[in-house]
Amino acid sequence: MYDLISVAPDAHARFDGIQRSYSYYIKRKPSPFNNNYFWFNRQAVNVDAMNEACDLCLSHVDFSCFAKRGGNQVTKNCTVSECKWIENGDDLRFTVSANRFLRGMVRAMVGTFYEVGLEKFLCQNSSPS
Repeated sequence: MYDLISVAPDAHARFDGIQRSYSYYIKRKPSPFNNNYFWFNRQAVNVDAMNEACDLCLSHVDFSCFAKRGGNQVTKNCTVSECKWIENGDDLRFTVSANRFLRGMVRAMVGTFYEVGLEKFLCQNSSPS
């Protein structure tokens, strides 16, 4: 899955990348060993509903609803190629991959999808018009 390739000497890691991935982790049981690396939250969530909401991201390109205000992006369009929640015992992992991300986008996605999992929002899978 990983490979090393030569790039131009003036290549920029942030602006020239073609794919980026992020993972966020949620623990349901506290642990003193990873306190700074996980979000601790005991609430039960509906992971199926969270993944249903994630599926909507795969068919949309305008992510302005997940962007922080005041950003200097010319466009709010992103192409998301992977977006899912994985449950492993007491742990949850959110993984998202895209060609680019807006400032604050991933954190906003995590919070929104978590609220879907708490059933504060209903997810209606409808195709964009």
